[in-house]
Amino acid sequence: MSYIRFFVYQFLLLSTVFGFNIFIDGYISKPFTLVDFIAICIGLPLLMIGFSLIWKIFRRFSSTRFGTRLLLLVPTIILSFLFIGVVEQFFF
Repeated sequence: MSYIRFFVYQFLLLSTVFGFNIFIDGYISKPFTLVDFIAICIGLPLLMIGFSLIWKIFRRFSSTRFGTRLLLLVPTIILSFLFIGVVEQFFF
């Protein structure tokens, strides 16, 4: 049960972080303007919060081995990318 809960937590957080990254990427372009700077100032702290939540989850599941957590992380990343790709096709 612990592995399933870890997988679900990671999936939700990674999907949120990847989705936010795709959303904010549309505002950052080659010629650096004020809009790009504002998007970076808004996006960077939010991404840092997302990654700190992922790190807290890693510490919460300290009873499981680190190798097991990494093995669960790989399919979670793949499924998060696929999920965000499907969601992006439907809504954007």
